Amino acid sequence: MKRMSLAVIGVLIVLVVAACSGEGGPTTTGDSGAPPTEAPETTQAPETTQAPETTQAPDTTQAPDPTEAPSEDGDGVPAAVWIGLGIVLVAILLGVLVGRGRKSPPVVVAPPVATWRDQAQTGYRESLWLQDRMDETLAVWRGNARFDGTDAAGSTAATAQADSWSQLTDRMNAATTALYALEAAAPDPNTSAVSRSVVDSLNAVRAAVDARAEARFNFRTVEGREASPHDLTEARDREQRTSRNLTGAREGLATALTGLGALM
Repeated sequence: MKRMSLAVIGVLIVLVVAACSGEGGPTTTGDSGAPPTEAPETTQAPETTQAPETTQAPDTTQAPDPTEAPSEDGDGVPAAVWIGLGIVLVAILLGVLVGRGRKSPPVVVAPPVATWRDQAQTGYRESLWLQDRMDETLAVWRGNARFDGTDAAGSTAATAQADSWSQLTDRMNAATTALYALEAAAPDPNTSAVSRSVVDSLNAVRAAVDARAEARFNFRTVEGREASPHDLTEARDREQRTSRNLTGAREGLATALTGLGALM
């Protein structure tokens, strides 16, 4: 846009200069309508014995008629007028170009489309965070916090556990969304199968954590009401089963994540 503007301005300046040079030069006067000056009569050569008569000089300085119309060729527009018009045209052109430049909408750059590798990296990162937090310690804390009524973040000494628990839902959604997108855009069947296995493993670990926390809450409840030894034994066995299930689910998730990491 700037180069085009400079080129147009240069052409206008050249045209103005050309017009000024053509109009400001000297002009020649045409036929003004005045009668031509009569040529003086040729005097007869005097005789050798007679002195020549003095002849009157012709009048060559006849003033033009003041009522006469000026010559068309001499009635040109002054150079100052052409220069003024050129300046006005250049100013108008610059105003139009500047106005268009200001009104042009900003260029919106579309965000790049995420590739299947980008989805794999997001799913791996979120799933790895979940594997590190969804363990025995978190599940037992959850069961005890429910029983004690201190499961809110910051309400107990285990603030880190409460904070991790509060992030589980959002982290699970982020991980599974990326992994489902990876499965849909997978370049081959193996990639799609690995993505599906990670999703299944995440869901299995989350379910095992919830079961382990519930078993802990149940044991605390039975223990608190002074139940029979049989009830206590059953509640303790339930805790042990859910703990083993959680360990197995975490191992399955670790294996699935190893396969997902190999794709990147």
